[in-house]
Amino acid sequence: MTMDKKMITVILIWLAYKLFGFESAIIYFLLSTFLLTDFD
Repeated sequence: MTMDKKMITVILIWLAYKLFGFESAIIYFLLSTFLLTDFD
C-alpha cells in the first residue's frame, strides 16, 4: 500500500506545479518528503 501514498504525492506535486509553478512544486515536494518520513 506504499505505492498509493507515492502516487497521491506525485499527483499533488503535479497539481501544485500546474497551479503555482515550479518553485512551489519543489517546496511542496520537500514538505511532503518530510511528512512522509514522519509517518514512517
